[in-house]
Amino acid sequence: MGLKHVTIQVDTAPPKAVFHVISRTGPARFLMLGVRPAHDQETTWEITTAETAAKPTYTATSQIIIESEQVLPPLEPGTELEGERWDWLAAVEDNQEVSSVAYGEVPTGFQQTHPQHGPPPPLQPGTTYKVAVMGACFGESIFTA
Repeated sequence: MGLKHVTIQVDTAPPKAVFHVISRTGPARFLMLGVRPAHDQETTWEITTAETAAKPTYTATSQIIIESEQVLPPLEPGTELEGERWDWLAAVEDNQEVSSVAYGEVPTGFQQTHPQHGPPPPLQPGTTYKVAVMGACFGESIFTA
């Protein structure tokens, strides 16, 4: 199973921006939706499926070692490598079907992951933002609040 590209149409009419996730090949199912200023890496608002948010995350320093003798075949999303899914985005059972999301409103089956507490900051009029979804579907859109 491959990842589906989706289109995100943004309705910026007050009171809140609404992100419509549109797939040509069936329901849009994703793990994460994030909003940030288009020219900044700082996330403004992010939601993740409750199942994914509950999984532990790890941070570590690693060193890349290239060994020419070991060649792995191309991995399909969801393939297990040493007992672990190599691509968490493709854990389709953790994806949730969503057709639209209003900025700051967490849909059923999701959890707000940024900011960790309280509502997200209001979108600033005239500011350009990027909204993206990732999971079994992926896509992004640029909009001006």
